[in-house]
Amino acid sequence: MAIDLRRPRRITVAASAVAVLAASLVWWAVAQPSDDVCDGEVGPAALVAVDAATGNEAWTSLVGSAVIGDTTVEDNRLHVRTPDHELVVAMDSGELVSCVDVGQEIIAPQATSGPIPPAAPAPEVHVADGVRLEVLPASEGSVNRQQIRLTTIDDESGDERWTGVVPGFEARLAAGVVAVIDQTGGTGNFNWADQETRLTAYSPDGDQLWHVALPGSPNDAIGVGDLVVAPGETSIVAVDAATGGVVWDVDHGSPGANGRYDIAGEYARLFATDDGTVVVGVIEAREPYRD
Repeated sequence: MAIDLRRPRRITVAASAVAVLAASLVWWAVAQPSDDVCDGEVGPAALVAVDAATGNEAWTSLVGSAVIGDTTVEDNRLHVRTPDHELVVAMDSGELVSCVDVGQEIIAPQATSGPIPPAAPAPEVHVADGVRLEVLPASEGSVNRQQIRLTTIDDESGDERWTGVVPGFEARLAAGVVAVIDQTGGTGNFNWADQETRLTAYSPDGDQLWHVALPGSPNDAIGVGDLVVAPGETSIVAVDAATGGVVWDVDHGSPGANGRYDIAGEYARLFATDDGTVVVGVIEAREPYRD
């Protein structure tokens, strides 16, 4: 069974706010009824699940034309939103637990008054294993730099353990370390040539522990037991958090890549089951760029 793709698809307009003197427009999406039903799965967006111990493929599932918004986890089930459906998928088996047709969306304007004042950046916060990690950008005003300011805090006492600026643009707490995604090869500077993308680990006290090279431009890393697991293009890499040794490095392709969507794409997010036995990645194939 397959979802009928013959009806017109929604055109998405990104949410934005424009302040011009004393007026602004905010765009928001309104759900509209749809004649489609959840009678199967199609690509090019897909879920790929691997065994966390070995990297062997556990299951794959095609989930629609695109994954929009945040994919969330509840009770070992992935809640996935596509332009037309809300799907719930069991992470251990790939079983489609439920699928609701939410219809197409249209864009409608809503007027507000007054300029939108600039807001001070709020730190991105992660908490795990008694540590609170706060992440702020540290390279504003320069397109040639990629740095973030990290602050670790004892989550019980509130005492600061470390603060510092490091190369990179994303950071997570994973398996007892601070895992940073860095696209500058450890320099913090873009040279606009080929540069190594790295997964770099720091202790909560600021000591650099190790780094490994990753393909592509990943933006996620998660802790699974004693492993730091990160994506890289169509690969998923598991690294021993204590030593930095690669435990497994697998490439199960992009299941939704076919027809006009013949570019494999790369993983957007990774998730793990509560018991740490299965890792699930969201990957979306793309159309070739055309002028």
